[in-house]
Parts: sequence; C-alpha cells; structure tokens
Amino acid sequence: MLSREKKRVFLQGKILSLKVGECAIISSSQGTIRTSTVAAVEYPASNFIMFETRNSVYCVAPARHPMSMMSPTLVNYSMAA
Repeated sequence: MLSREKKRVFLQGKILSLKVGECAIISSSQGTIRTSTVAAVEYPASNFIMFETRNSVYCVAPARHPMSMMSPTLVNYSMAA
C-alpha cells in the first residue's frame, strides 16, 4: 500500500531502470532523474506506472512524442497524365 505521508511526484518520461531495492532512473523533459531506493512497484499499467521509494511516491506516464500532438494533414495527390 502506498504511503499517504510521502511526497507525490507526477511526471511524463521514460523509465530507464526500475527494480525494488535499487534507485530508479527516469528520463524526462527536466533531464535524468535518479530516485532514492525503490520500496515497491504498486501500479504497473499501460498508460502509467506508480512506485514508491524511501522518500516519495512516483507516478510516471509515457512522454508524448511531439509528432503525436500534431493533427494529421490530409493531402490530395492527383496523378495527371
């Protein structure tokens, strides 16, 4: 169970390393983050992962690729002979 007293950290990024008993390493727009020792991995899901360290509870969502934020453009190519 996640601790209610610990600081909560929400961010978008890529988890490079996550193992209970070791520091987690996360790459985000703020740079590379190294956490304190991971105590538990609570909620692995397809759209986020939540884990607890000695000092904080992290909720990490995958970083959105800049191209995914752009709306698709329809282009009409006509082939004239």
